[in-house]
Amino acid sequence: MKRKTLLVVLLFSAVMLLSKEIEGVFFPDTLESDGKKLVLNGVGLRLKKVLMLEVKVYAGGLYLEQKNQSPKEILGDDKAKAVVMHFLYKKVESEKLREAFVEGFEANCPAEAKKLKPQIDKFLAFWPEMLKDDQARLIYVPEVGTRVIIKGREAGLIEGPQFAKLLFSIWLGPKPPNQELKTGMLLGS
Repeated sequence: MKRKTLLVVLLFSAVMLLSKEIEGVFFPDTLESDGKKLVLNGVGLRLKKVLMLEVKVYAGGLYLEQKNQSPKEILGDDKAKAVVMHFLYKKVESEKLREAFVEGFEANCPAEAKKLKPQIDKFLAFWPEMLKDDQARLIYVPEVGTRVIIKGREAGLIEGPQFAKLLFSIWLGPKPPNQELKTGMLLGS
């Protein structure tokens, strides 16, 4: 019995060492997609001020082919990357999500947002309401496009590196949803 307990403790410890935790959410050190192995660059919290309160919307993890702290380099390269969003708030309505994405696109890359309106509209149509513990994975693979996986199911694919750059600029551009999220994704917190 002691051996089984010890084995369980060791396995749990190994999982903990191979992941980052934020707000009770564990992000594994690696993520695989389309034969690419991505490493966890960092994690952060999406915070939203509502009246006088700061609401924790989701925990976000940034995955890259190699760790990197330069937003300019990450956005400028044509390498695989992913953002995993693990929702913490009890319910985020689909309309609120769409509004937040549009704000992020327009705040960080207004000219590109206008050019890529058809891709943005397609992307926005994928989003249902997200409940606490729901997860979304936005994975860019060069020569394939951006896979949008929501609640464990592939919602669709947006082709082209331009959309991926626009999408990742939401978190890594000059005007992220909140600075703590960007800093955490870049600095490995």
